[in-house]
Amino acid sequence: MFMIHRQRKLEENKETIMQFSTKTMVDVVNISTSATEVMSTLVTSPEITSYSKDCEGSEVYADAQIWMLVLFCVFFIFGVFGNGILVLLFFMEKKLRTIHNAFVTNLAFSDFLFVLLFAPIKFFEEYKILRPLGMTFCYISIIINYMSQDVSTLSMTALSFYRYLAVMRPLKTKRDKRKIKWFILTFCAISWILGAIAAIYPASDCTVFSDECLLWDRHYVDSFTDNESHLKFHIVRFVFFYILPLIVIALFYTIMACKLCKTPSTLQRNDSISARRATKSRKKLGGVVLAIVVIFFLSWLPNYLTWFTGLDDTSFIEWLTDMRSVCMFLPASLNPILLFVTSSSYRKPILGIFSPWNRSGRHFVRQLRKSSFSTSLTSIRLSRLSRHSKRSSDIPSPT
Repeated sequence: MFMIHRQRKLEENKETIMQFSTKTMVDVVNISTSATEVMSTLVTSPEITSYSKDCEGSEVYADAQIWMLVLFCVFFIFGVFGNGILVLLFFMEKKLRTIHNAFVTNLAFSDFLFVLLFAPIKFFEEYKILRPLGMTFCYISIIINYMSQDVSTLSMTALSFYRYLAVMRPLKTKRDKRKIKWFILTFCAISWILGAIAAIYPASDCTVFSDECLLWDRHYVDSFTDNESHLKFHIVRFVFFYILPLIVIALFYTIMACKLCKTPSTLQRNDSISARRATKSRKKLGGVVLAIVVIFFLSWLPNYLTWFTGLDDTSFIEWLTDMRSVCMFLPASLNPILLFVTSSSYRKPILGIFSPWNRSGRHFVRQLRKSSFSTSLTSIRLSRLSRHSKRSSDIPSPT
């Protein structure tokens, strides 16, 4: 009886397995058929577009500019990986944890978020697939867009102010390092909070545009040229996050240039090699910061010009819109390259990451292992001390 029951059980299991396998095969065939249809549609369609073929003039809007697509891919690679490496190096390499590099890291993180989100968006917009991901994504993308711009502007202003203090009052910056560290943490937190607050208003104007020519609903910010309150917001933002920081930074660098121009005559009298080296490094670092600032403000100028010139259908506005789409990614992509070329403190660790067989690479890997080993030894010693103190506290005192 037991054998008969077992045989029936095996037959039932075989039938269940056969039914499951048959159903699975049918599902696989259906999926493969759907995939074949999608692939055939992509192959036979010469262009990817969000516009219906029945609409008049859809061919004009469906044309994608290949050179801009290539540029967006390049911006994505350099912006995401370059700024991501800068942020990681700040936390991995102890020598890079300086006050100057803290502001650079804050700037790099804002650029990282901006390129990570907006380079794919601009890539799809060239195919006229205008953010078909819903209103939630529209809110998030607009907030990160405005917030990263404001954080970058404030970071460069603070970076220029610190360079001003380093040139004009070098002893004060060395003496008050602890206060400056707290200032950096407070400043970074406030800059992100202010950027998020300033981004709430434009994000609240996210709207949905539906048309019979569009295959997807378009999610975008309401036209600022037609909306008077929105235009006033951009004027205020242009003044406080573009004009005023530019004036302050220009004032800092003018005073520093006057100071450094007077320094060589003093050095010739003192003939101090260390002072000459210090002045040379200050000039080099100030030049790098100035280049970052100039690239940023020149790159974002077409963006503001597009806002204030209107959205009329003219060749100049079309050219300015294309320039805006390209130039807004230039600072985030060029800053890591500029730091790699001009700063050996960044160049050696980056070479160590990508070429561990080089001399600098082996040194970087050795330093990482040494730091991790010393950290583990410290934790082991602390745990042993805690256990020892606990045991000594458990021993009853003699009475």
